[in-house]
Amino acid sequence: MVRPLARTSRWYFGIGCLCFFATFFVLRSSQLMRTSMFLRHDSSLSQDVAANHMPRDATDADLGGAAVDRLVVDNDATSTVPSTQDHRHGNSRVKDASQPTRVSVMTTELASTSPLSSLLNDTTMQAKSVAAMKWAWKGYQAHAYGFDALNVQTMGTFSAMGHDMALTLVDSLDTLYLLGMMDEFNEAADWAEANMMAKHQLQGYVSAFETTIRALGGYLAAYQLSGRPGFLALADDLGTRLSRPFREVAFPRFQIDLVDGVAIGRSCLAEFTTIQLEFKYLARLTGKIEYADAVEAIMDRVAQNVKDSYPDGLLPISVNNDAGTFESDRITLGACGDSYYEYLLKQWLLSGKRDTKYRDMYATAVDSINRKLVGRSVKSNWTYLGELHPDGVLDSIMDHLVCFVPGMLALGYINGMPSWHLDLAKELLHSCFQMYNQTASKLAPERVVFNQDSVNGADIQVYLQDAFYILRPETVESLMILYRVTGDATYRAWGKVIFEAIERHCKMDQGGYSSVHHVDTATPTKGFRPEMESFFTAETLKYFYLLYSDETVVPLDKFVFTTEAHPFSIEKPIDIV
Repeated sequence: MVRPLARTSRWYFGIGCLCFFATFFVLRSSQLMRTSMFLRHDSSLSQDVAANHMPRDATDADLGGAAVDRLVVDNDATSTVPSTQDHRHGNSRVKDASQPTRVSVMTTELASTSPLSSLLNDTTMQAKSVAAMKWAWKGYQAHAYGFDALNVQTMGTFSAMGHDMALTLVDSLDTLYLLGMMDEFNEAADWAEANMMAKHQLQGYVSAFETTIRALGGYLAAYQLSGRPGFLALADDLGTRLSRPFREVAFPRFQIDLVDGVAIGRSCLAEFTTIQLEFKYLARLTGKIEYADAVEAIMDRVAQNVKDSYPDGLLPISVNNDAGTFESDRITLGACGDSYYEYLLKQWLLSGKRDTKYRDMYATAVDSINRKLVGRSVKSNWTYLGELHPDGVLDSIMDHLVCFVPGMLALGYINGMPSWHLDLAKELLHSCFQMYNQTASKLAPERVVFNQDSVNGADIQVYLQDAFYILRPETVESLMILYRVTGDATYRAWGKVIFEAIERHCKMDQGGYSSVHHVDTATPTKGFRPEMESFFTAETLKYFYLLYSDETVVPLDKFVFTTEAHPFSIEKPIDIV
């Protein structure tokens, strides 16, 4: 049973929700074979964890003689960008357009107000992360440059829909910059500034959600990092095209034609509630308040639904786009639900903690998640987040997508949420790592079932048709955040296990990386899906690099990562109008 292939929320211009629900109903009604992932003791991992219990010193390895540069906030270039939120009236306001927060590559450490200020670079793993990005980019550059994705089956181009948006190139700009691949960045930036405006003007439908988080978010992050005005011009043009249908229906639809603005298709919860950071940040950078107002109006309708019908803060994933209401369906932090909850927290943080409505909605939702969605396997008491059905039954299925939650909870914790948020984050991240560690390949399936039947069975089971891995970032994202929050080097050791499995099983001979099938075997099969997803270079490899970097490299107290791992600078009190 193949589930949505991008965090819903990360569907890659995939099938619509209607087809998804039909498939889900049919497959749930049939008997599906499972393969157990039996517990194995990994002595090498245990030794690695013990050896790395303290952060490694930056001098323990070298980068072939290259200087070790870190991306750090320039304290002399504090943002003066105005807020998109006027807290006096509860309405969005932008005073004027301004330059983004400057970010510069420096070789000196700066003081940070992050929870820990003693984390050090692991230069060996940093170098390996950069090498992996270079290899992924080599394949894309040689065989698919300027197209959505590399097709690893043909070593050609891949586009999910007729309207190609060069998604891998745009989505990966900030990764190239952050990892110090400046030749590749400048070449890609020149190409984007020369060609992307024409792509915006092509007829054909794109996913409104995916285009927002990958392309619009990619432009904005690249502009913030580099200061190149062409990126802001591209973001402004694309934002105008994407936002045209927002006021035509209560909840924006699934697809949009960027030329005529026609929007079609039924969307699900996360698809219209995970665009707010991008449009609010665009409003801040351009001074065009209409961008922020448009997405705030969507959230106002969501908040009214919560107040009237869902006081526990948990929303079903199905909606009536025209009426702006929710329909009976499952509640999940997996596909179609996930990043709604993520963006509640992050909208509050991006506003400099001024927009407290989102803090309150987030806190209520997490409390309900803890009470209603948390389950534990009967054998080893491993924690999972299940799917709650309208009849009140909690299904013990958990998507890999859910593995962003530990990072979300830890981020909330360092911003004032209760300590049990961090406790739950640690428990969930342990389970997410076991999704990798319990397979013969050390790669996680797309989704798993936590055993509720017998203490004699494995804690984690997987449907055979779910035993594939498509280079997902969620677990690595959470490892990076938990490491920065706790300083526990176990998370770096776990990341190394995953990284080495990707290198061993997913690396292509001519450049690029492939999804694989049969992760329950020691030799999974490459080419499960044709495309090397843009989130591999935009997110997975970026988070690997950050996992092995110190806390001044894109510090969590100064930047918020979008759901596509694009860092946006947090507003300061002086930014608030």
